Amino acid sequence: DATCPFVKRAHGFARFLSRKGYLVIVVGDKLHPEVKGLKSYVEGEAMVVSSPRELADWVGRRKVGVVAQTTQSLENFREIVAICLEKAREVRAYNTICDATALRQIEALDLARNVDCMIVIGGHRSANTKRLAKICRRILGDTHHVEGVEELNPSWFSGKGKIGVVGGASTPGWVIEEIVNGMRRMVSQSP
Repeated sequence: DATCPFVKRAHGFARFLSRKGYLVIVVGDKLHPEVKGLKSYVEGEAMVVSSPRELADWVGRRKVGVVAQTTQSLENFREIVAICLEKAREVRAYNTICDATALRQIEALDLARNVDCMIVIGGHRSANTKRLAKICRRILGDTHHVEGVEELNPSWFSGKGKIGVVGGASTPGWVIEEIVNGMRRMVSQSP
């Protein structure tokens, strides 16, 4: 079994909460394979929520248990848990966000605050990488999500002093290196 230990832990909490009679709320992307897997461990009712606004009209329940897709942002998880605390009589929340993912998001935020342009490298379909790009864009509008060197645009680097680079959790090192080398060539060739 090559399942990530953080994902396994989330499976265990989802099963435990459902067996104890909690409505299980999974904070995550409805169509993501990890979320579908998490739901399969719930023996009762499960609800997938990707953003706090999805709970605006939710009436609430007596007992609610909350787990998260391991690549979710901690901020999103906290906001959803806060709404559950307002609308349910009893809430058990387990932070099942991967430590490496949370740390990468914090570091990306810090980097975005200190650069003029941000490049996020990774698959366009990767939930983890898309979330990194979204987090960085909140701090720095000049954030670009690229999957390959061919997507780089020399105009992004014109007049920029510092350029930050972050890669998604599953982005191979060689891809990051190839894109960074491409950026260097573009910067050195610019007038």
